Amino acid sequence: MRLTTCARHAAVVLLALALTGCALFGNEKGTGKALPAPKTAQNWEAELRVLVRNRVETAMNTKEEQCNKIIPRDPYFFRKYDVYPSGADDMKVLMQGKESQSAPYVADVALSKQQFTTRLHRKRAEAEADTSFLRDTGSETITFELRNGHWTRVGSIFIAEKSEEKINGEWVPVKETAKRTIASEEEKANGWFKRTWAKIRGKSDEQTTDKDKDKKPKKASAPGSSQNFRTGTR
Repeated sequence: MRLTTCARHAAVVLLALALTGCALFGNEKGTGKALPAPKTAQNWEAELRVLVRNRVETAMNTKEEQCNKIIPRDPYFFRKYDVYPSGADDMKVLMQGKESQSAPYVADVALSKQQFTTRLHRKRAEAEADTSFLRDTGSETITFELRNGHWTRVGSIFIAEKSEEKINGEWVPVKETAKRTIASEEEKANGWFKRTWAKIRGKSDEQTTDKDKDKKPKKASAPGSSQNFRTGTR
């Protein structure tokens, strides 16, 4: 008799535990809730397009703020702002899958872009006073990677197709004529300068005239040489 009573109590306890487990963890079929479908490549691309469009709109709305910001690139200072003539309407997305669960997709987004920059200045005050911007027109490619369910920007490159400056109210092709002498202590910085400016403008600005090409090679001389650069001198 005692065994039968104990068995009944044990059955009641087990039943209570089972009901509690159902209440805590639920049953998808019992509650009628369907599991969310996994996102497709089209879903991820749509999210990326929204993200890029928001970034472009932010850049366009903060143009004045960008214009007034002084950018230091030791040992130079300059100002820069970006304009997207077509907004995000001409956006082109190339997305590719990866063999990675944490980062399953990588995408390149191409946009038409105009980049406005002043010449480089040695002094911050000169950069602040410079109101003459050079205009580079070309395309920007931004690379994004899908990491843990979120698009993350990992890099970008701007390729300028043409460079212009405003003269008498009209945009005309840039003519680089400004020269400055590179002192011996600046020779090491010279290589950095050209690389930095190439990244900023999207090309190299070093020029060689026909007259210089006809000159015969000379033996090494004292430090210091004359080259063409976009500097504060016009």
